Amino acid sequence: MTPERQKAVIYHLNEAIRMMEPERTALNIAGWTVAKSGGYFRAFKKIKGRVHGVHLGLDLTNAETKIEAKRLQMQGGGAGN
Repeated sequence: MTPERQKAVIYHLNEAIRMMEPERTALNIAGWTVAKSGGYFRAFKKIKGRVHGVHLGLDLTNAETKIEAKRLQMQGGGAGN
């Protein structure tokens, strides 16, 4: 393998590894920690020793509404799983 080819292979392997690592940013909405991983947003909150999660989607449009629906569901007032 030529030195140029070896450099190209190493570069592409490093790029593939970088792309596999999740992009993570964190913020807080309505008391829930929101994280972005793999392009999707999820909200998490620990309640009575158990971590609960809400899938928010590709953007944060209606995030508070989805979190409120999860809160109501946990209280027994909503449909879904």
